[in-house]
Amino acid sequence: MVSNNKKLKLGLSVFLLFLILFFFCPLKAVQAVEVCDPCSAEGAQSGGFTCSSGRWQGCPPDAIICNPLKACSFQDLIDKLISIVTIIAVALVPLMFTWAGFKFVTAQGEPEKIKQAKNIMLYTVIGLAIVLFSRAIISLVKGVLGSP
Repeated sequence: MVSNNKKLKLGLSVFLLFLILFFFCPLKAVQAVEVCDPCSAEGAQSGGFTCSSGRWQGCPPDAIICNPLKACSFQDLIDKLISIVTIIAVALVPLMFTWAGFKFVTAQGEPEKIKQAKNIMLYTVIGLAIVLFSRAIISLVKGVLGSP
């Protein structure tokens, strides 16, 4: 068990690290505003960005981190995050069912282990349903509010 003194030292160390990074690193790391501005001349270049599909795309040469999701609004950000979570959840479902099956087969008749395997399957299905219904609920709310 970690003592309170060690927790305090760890917390102060992390805080100091963030302070050092904040003061000594350039603050122009993420440049999303320029990427979201519309452009009209297809193929035009400006400051490391290229006009493509009506939007500036690319990364300026002096940027440390570019906008990885390329979200230009809060709605775009939520849509992209839900898409990423959905992909991860759908990829994890077969793995969780395989793990539950393994637990079930190796239970050797022990009721506690069988119950644990059944719970893994149940919670996997519930988690997948929540992820899929969250996507449907967002689409329903967008439709009711008239958002594209």
